[in-house]
Amino acid sequence: MSKYTIAKALTAATVFGALLGGTIAAAGTASAAATDSRPCVTRGEYRAVHAGMTRAQVVKLFDSRGKENTDEVWSDKYGTWHSHGRFWKGCPGFHGTIDVDFDNWSHSGRTDEWGDVMPGSALRVTGKDHSSWWTGW
Repeated sequence: MSKYTIAKALTAATVFGALLGGTIAAAGTASAAATDSRPCVTRGEYRAVHAGMTRAQVVKLFDSRGKENTDEVWSDKYGTWHSHGRFWKGCPGFHGTIDVDFDNWSHSGRTDEWGDVMPGSALRVTGKDHSSWWTGW
C-alpha cells in the first residue's frame, strides 16, 4: 500500500469514528433527558410547559403531581367553572418553587350565543411562574 492510500484510509476511519461517536453521544444525551424521572422540575421541563397544555400533560412532563395550592369550583347556568393551581420543587441548579395555574375556560374554545367564553371539561395551563424561594412542603 502506498502512503497516500494509508493516509486516506486513516482519514476515513477517523471521520467515521467521529461521526459515530457524535451520534452515540447525542443519542445518549437525548435518552437521558427523556428518561428523567426525578420528582423535581428541571429548567428544560419548565420551559416545555406552555399555555393550553392539559394538567395531565404537565404532571407527566414533571414526573410528579406536585402539590395543590389553589382549587376553586363554581357553577352557573353555563356549566361548572374550575380554577386550579399546583406547585413543584425545582431541581438542583433550578432551585425554588414552580407554580402552574390551570382553568377550564381560557382555552376551552367554547362560547355562548353572545360570544362569551364558556367552561370546557379539561383543566389547561393559563400561566406559570418560577420563584427562587422554596416553601419546604
